[in-house]
Amino acid sequence: MQPRTPLVLCVLLSQVLLLTSAEDLDCTPGFQQKVFHINQPAEFIEDLSVGSVLLTVNATDPDSLQHQTIRYSVYKDPAGWLNINPINGTVDTTAVLDRESPFVDNSVYTALFLAIDSGNPPATGTGTLLITLEDVNDNAPFIYPTVAEVCDDAKNLSVVILGASDKDLHPNTDPFKFEIHKQAVPDKVWKISKINNTHALVSLLQNLNKANYNLPIMVTDSGKPPMTNITDLRVQVCSCRNSKVDCNAAGALRFSLPSVLLLSLFSLACL
Repeated sequence: MQPRTPLVLCVLLSQVLLLTSAEDLDCTPGFQQKVFHINQPAEFIEDLSVGSVLLTVNATDPDSLQHQTIRYSVYKDPAGWLNINPINGTVDTTAVLDRESPFVDNSVYTALFLAIDSGNPPATGTGTLLITLEDVNDNAPFIYPTVAEVCDDAKNLSVVILGASDKDLHPNTDPFKFEIHKQAVPDKVWKISKINNTHALVSLLQNLNKANYNLPIMVTDSGKPPMTNITDLRVQVCSCRNSKVDCNAAGALRFSLPSVLLLSLFSLACL
């Protein structure tokens, strides 16, 4: 009479497999947690240095009679930010984490890892890592629009309403501070006035000759420390006669001071 083959149970989460022979057994390895969460405290904010350890995952294999080993690998890492040690399951960063990345959804980055046993063929289990990225002030604000028109004989000297935006989150965004770069333009020609936390009005203090003017606008966010961006607003002073706006006459470009200095240095370098 042949000895009975022992019954073997494969238990993985809610799934139970009953096999009659240990030789036929190849259960899927399972992570201790199906989903791993990192809700970032201060040490896990975006811009974390490359090589920082995030966590260590662990998987087990119900195939105890086969004495199999488990190796770990990355399954899905859309931004290419993560690495996992194949032996001990330690997850670290291979790039700087960025909350503003298109691979981040509502401040959460999702990656998948595999636990692979040494069976033939090998069986695999999947674990999910969710990283909630805390925002830091790493983006400068920007203005819009960057082109405006005004008539050379306009009685209303309002030029354009500027808006500002920022890829960061509060409190690293508005209220924004709008300024004209004073060193780049003459005084008593331009004026910028705050409308609200996100918009400002650019006006002339006097009529200008027909030309294109580059007006450097400085916009600063409310982050700590704050970030500032300088963008040229191109203003076309046009001829307006008989209800017709003709900007072709505004062909000559009036450069801002930094642009003139840059062109001068470039010319000297070419001599």
